[in-house]
Formats: sequence, structure tokens, C-alpha cells
Amino acid sequence: MKGIKKLALLLISGALLFINGLPAFAEDAGTPPAAYSVYFSGIDNRGPLIDKSRTDANVICTVNTDTKQILLVSIPRDYYVPLSVSNGQKDKLTHSGIYGIKAVVDSVNMLFGTNMQYYVRFNFGGFVDFVNTLGGLDVDSECDFTVIPGMGEYHFTKGINHVDGNAALAFARERKAFADGDRQRGRDQMLLMKAAIKEFTTGEALQNFPAILEATKGCFETNVPFDYITGMLKAQQAALDTEWHVELYNVSGSDSKGHCYALGASAYVMEPDMATVKKAKELMQAVIDGQDIAGLISDTQGG
Repeated sequence: MKGIKKLALLLISGALLFINGLPAFAEDAGTPPAAYSVYFSGIDNRGPLIDKSRTDANVICTVNTDTKQILLVSIPRDYYVPLSVSNGQKDKLTHSGIYGIKAVVDSVNMLFGTNMQYYVRFNFGGFVDFVNTLGGLDVDSECDFTVIPGMGEYHFTKGINHVDGNAALAFARERKAFADGDRQRGRDQMLLMKAAIKEFTTGEALQNFPAILEATKGCFETNVPFDYITGMLKAQQAALDTEWHVELYNVSGSDSKGHCYALGASAYVMEPDMATVKKAKELMQAVIDGQDIAGLISDTQGG
């Protein structure tokens, strides 16, 4: 991919790893900057995308097309933060989706002190078809685990696993098999995004892009400008040997209970570890500034 035109393709491809639908693209906006962030919000519903729903997958994707770096930052769904609509009252981040995608992005911007404008919003309904249209994904699992009954019987080994759509969905949604619960689930979702990015930058996925869009029809939307996306597609077709470096980082916190604004009642929440939030913000800025961040992520938080 060349210039920021590469970004949109990577963003959409990464998002497509969860998503399901022909996008509602924003209008053309001219030449994009060399680096920026896009928010990925995944909702757990089947069928057509609905306007308001809890956001269960939350990933910030920061890309620098000059340095060919991508940083994925996962935020736990139960992160206990003030919502943009709650007048300072705290709630789970997932509940921000009840008020629409703008409330989600604004709440995340409040948490990180950022000014993200772009988002990709998707549901899980078309995820299976998306992955199957790709011919599956090779996901590099950090753990050896078996999915708890409910999504089918799937076992994943530590290392490379080739997954079809159903297995990929189980991999992305599992949390009860891990001591770290939702923290590991967030990392697994990023690992699937990383696998999808690799597929789009080194594989034959570009040739199947129309079929992929059809398979995910009606299940995602984005305000990433359409000309960004078409430019990236063309640029990546001319530069399939481009090597991108993808790093992962997840903010963390401590298990607790708190009064939730949307529920009007107390529930399980995760109190943010603000040191990890600060670190994530620093990493995002480092990517935008063109720094090599591989050595800045600790073994316990990223990689």
C-alpha cells in the first residue's frame, strides 16, 4: 500500500475479520494524512446491522503508512469509564453502544484524550461467511485451549491454527477458558485482525474483494471516506510484497463492581489501570510520529 491509501484497506480488511456487511461509506474527503487512528466497534447480533447495541469488541487501530506500522489496542468491554452521554457518571464501555456509535467513539476519546474521527462498526452475523470467503485464516494462538460448550466444540493449540468461519468466531468470542477472561479474549480478537491484515497484504484476498463485500453485505458501516478505501485497494494490488509490522497492546484493569449509568444498578465492571491507558496513548502517538514501537511494548502487555 502506498501513502495513507494503504490505511483504509488495512482498516477495512482488519475490520472485516469481525464484520458482516456491505459498508455505508462516507463521501470522498480528498487526500488522507500519513497516519491516523480508526475505532473498531463490534456488536454481537445476527442479521442486519442495528443502529444501537452494546459494543462487545473494542479495538483502536493506529496506522502509519510511511513506516508501515500498525498498532492494535484492545479495550475490555466492561471498562468502567464516564460515557459521553452520562454527565460524568461511570458505566461499562459496552453500554455506550446503546446510545449509538458516536457515543462509543466520544467515550473512548474521553478516556484516551484523543480525537479520533473514523470508525468501523460491525456485527458478528456475517463473520463466518467473511472468513469462509477468504478460505479461512491462519491465527497464531497464544494459548492451548478448548472452547467452553455453547459455541461448538473447538480446540486450539498454541501456535498457528487454520480456522474456518465457525472456528474463528468461537476463537474470537471465548473468554471462560482463560484465567484472564475478557483480557485474553481482547487479545484473541486482535490476533484474528492481525491474521486478516496479513491475508489482505500478502494473499489473494484482494482478488476476491467483491465476493467478500457481498458475503458481508448489510453487516458493517464506516465513516472512512470511500476514496481512501478505493485508493488503498489499487495501491495494495500494486505492492503485494509490502511488509507491514503489526503490534498488539491491551489496556487492563481490576475486577470490581460499580453502579452503571445505563442499567441504573450495580454490576460487574473493570476498573481501568490508568498506567496501561497512558501507555496505550503513548504508543499510539509514537506510531503517528513515525517511531519504531516494537521495543516499547512489554512482554506482559503487548507483542
